[in-house]
Amino acid sequence: MVRRRIFVTGQRGDQFRKLDKSKQDEIKFNIKTDMGLFLDRFPDADLVHGDAQGIDRISLGIFKELLQERGQSNEGRVDTYPADWNKLGPAAGPLRNTEMVDTLVPGRDVVLFAHPNLSDSKGTGDSVNKAQKAGLQVFNAGEGNYGKGILYTGPVRGTQRKTVVVPRLGEGKADLKNKAPKTYEYLKHEIEDLKKRDDVNVVIVNDFFGDNK
Repeated sequence: MVRRRIFVTGQRGDQFRKLDKSKQDEIKFNIKTDMGLFLDRFPDADLVHGDAQGIDRISLGIFKELLQERGQSNEGRVDTYPADWNKLGPAAGPLRNTEMVDTLVPGRDVVLFAHPNLSDSKGTGDSVNKAQKAGLQVFNAGEGNYGKGILYTGPVRGTQRKTVVVPRLGEGKADLKNKAPKTYEYLKHEIEDLKKRDDVNVVIVNDFFGDNK
């Protein structure tokens, strides 16, 4: 039987360290409380995280601490998905987020995030957006909302529909597949994600780079 999974995502280390110490402690306390409540309900749940500095690794430490307090081992209980920045470039983060979300099952698994300003977040916002579209239950653990039973249903970014102009990849000067494969994969992924968003109108043009072919 596949165990339930807790996917935790959140603010990077450099940004988290800029918060007041009291705010840091509050977020850590709320994450531990929410994760603990989930483990109380489902003692064999596993942790999924992206191994980034900040909330990812803080949640790992908290998860291990909670299991130790319950007399449980963390062996085989953690799935880590580090982004391969060297191989994939800027596309590594979004691709990693998609991979993690794809391992989750709606109605079985839960997503906990901790970010004080989700609208300004790229990584956490991307994960939350994808989790919502996948039909997963998402909670703001930074505010202890799993324990309060408050689902996060708000938009990750603004609700105002905006137009985004993107290049038609593979044509003219936008033929990046051979010229810059990492950039090509990144743009391809970003454009596909933009097309799925309800708040964005995607306009694809041929002369994005000044080429009128």
